Amino acid sequence: MHDCRTKFCFSILDQIGESRCAFKVAKSIKCGFRRGEIRACFLDYGAEGIRANGVNADRIRSGLLTDDFIKERSQARGVSEQDYMTGNLLGREVTAQDVAQAFLAQALALKTTADVTTVDGGNIAAALR
Repeated sequence: MHDCRTKFCFSILDQIGESRCAFKVAKSIKCGFRRGEIRACFLDYGAEGIRANGVNADRIRSGLLTDDFIKERSQARGVSEQDYMTGNLLGREVTAQDVAQAFLAQALALKTTADVTTVDGGNIAAALR
């Protein structure tokens, strides 16, 4: 176990056994991430001082969203790659740096838990349910 009391529920699944958190996270892998998974983790482990927070990000260039995949998705939607990556209300591409800043902000907010920070530039279609 890490020596830091700030834990993301997903990093401690192998140590927690039966719980609402384990069930909800396992279900989220199949059905898609929802705020309920974070809240279930907080309910199970909040009394132990473990905070459960998450970041909901969309369209981040990564090992999953590769340049080839971006090209494929933009062509399927009939837009340029730039328009696909900036296709949010702010009209700005979301970067890995933006997501890292959200995780850092949560780590520094020592009394914040059961929070999901959205970093997507305002993409209503990707909003949590």
